[in-house]
Amino acid sequence: MIYKITIIFNPKIINEEISQIKTQISDLIKRSEGEIKNVSQLQRRRMAYSIKSQDYGNYLSYYLEINPDKIKFIDQFLKQKKEIIRYLIASTEIKDWNEFQSIVKKPIDLKAKSKRLPSLSHNKKTHSKKVKLGDLDEKLDEILK
Repeated sequence: MIYKITIIFNPKIINEEISQIKTQISDLIKRSEGEIKNVSQLQRRRMAYSIKSQDYGNYLSYYLEINPDKIKFIDQFLKQKKEIIRYLIASTEIKDWNEFQSIVKKPIDLKAKSKRLPSLSHNKKTHSKKVKLGDLDEKLDEILK
């Protein structure tokens, strides 16, 4: 099965420590009979909200093909690392890497017009009649009787 693992490292740790953890993750995946298909470059990004008093994080993503029974070992390893602020392991229902790539690399037609339903509320202007407070009270009394 294809998995995507996204890891956010503490921005205060140095690149050598991140390289060591990357090597440990790669070794763990190989020992778990998995295969790394793609690794993204390390990117420093501002996070949407603070995590462990950090506004920035170093992001790294792996795409890998591994048996679902073995992914728990990677999960346990990532939980133990103090240098990792947050991580996410996402699975896909696609089991073949070539099929996954063909879906991901489909060209997007940016010029295609989106089909929108006509909006009813913007097309018609409705004017309501103002009602006097006394008339409203009378009508309310009538309804409540």
